[in-house]
Amino acid sequence: MSLSWINRARWNSILCGAVIFFWSGLEDNDLTFVSILALWLTISLTILWVIQQFQHAPPNQQYLPLLTMMVGAGMGILMSINMAGLMLFKNLRHSHFFPDYPFEMMRDIIARAPFWGLAGMFILLGLYLLATTLIQKRDL
Repeated sequence: MSLSWINRARWNSILCGAVIFFWSGLEDNDLTFVSILALWLTISLTILWVIQQFQHAPPNQQYLPLLTMMVGAGMGILMSINMAGLMLFKNLRHSHFFPDYPFEMMRDIIARAPFWGLAGMFILLGLYLLATTLIQKRDL
């Protein structure tokens, strides 16, 4: 993997952190933006992890579908944890008497982590199958 990809991933993570810090200062309790930020954070962390794990040796082609499903499940669970963590970070930064995101909402998001994991696994497996199909059609 080239050094430019590593630098792009690092700058993406820095930009994600800056946007999260800016968002946490706003008076907003909508779930849409916190979901988008959690997804961006999850993708950034996963890309950094994949680059670090497979920088010197790519994974065996035989295990690629299984690896894709495992990474997708991990991303789904991490998405749930990141979303609750961002909500908690914003609640702690604002310190209102009535928090922007109630505890029950964060608890319910964490309780749905296994379903997020299944969704992440199926989404990434679908993207893998789509990419392999397009690559095979291009090679014909």
